[in-house]
Amino acid sequence: MTAARYPELYCCYVGIGQAVNMEHGEAVSYQWTLEQAKDRGDSKVVRALKKIGPPPYDGDWQRKTITERSCLARMGGEFHSSKNGVLGYVLRNLIFSREYSLIDRVNFFRGILGSMKYLWPELLKADLAKSVPELKVPAFFMEGRFDYECPSNLAAEYFAQMKAPSKELIWFEKSARMPNAEERDLFNLLMVEKILPTATNQNFD
Repeated sequence: MTAARYPELYCCYVGIGQAVNMEHGEAVSYQWTLEQAKDRGDSKVVRALKKIGPPPYDGDWQRKTITERSCLARMGGEFHSSKNGVLGYVLRNLIFSREYSLIDRVNFFRGILGSMKYLWPELLKADLAKSVPELKVPAFFMEGRFDYECPSNLAAEYFAQMKAPSKELIWFEKSARMPNAEERDLFNLLMVEKILPTATNQNFD
């Protein structure tokens, strides 16, 4: 939305695991996770999902959303190579990074829960197909083929109709939510060899 409103401040736009229509995306995420659990015979996940039911959630919506995400992770729709989702990756970086103090590590998780509490209801109102049908700068979408946290098929549909001076949809075939971490060598190569030249060729008046 910011790139659409202030294109003069941007060289290009890069969307990673691009959200589009959050409310619809949550429904797609839930249904995919349930179908995967049934196909794999994972009765624990099936029971958990049926207990909370499909979104949109009321009541203790944070707990229900976190439950759905935990189930999604188990099915490989968050961090494709891990049944624990992105948690292990995040914990390793928090523990071994010298840039974080102890209080930073604690506040990281407090921040996640706090931002979810206040921002999630607003995010569920987002529908970029309506609010951002066009960008005035080159656009790249970097999508994990197995991303069902922000379903990549919805991002591809939006990308197809979105207008931009130039645009490219790049698929990461071994990734879900975080291609920048799951296929980081390929991601870094594309950033340097494809996106950086595009960005540096833009002229600012």
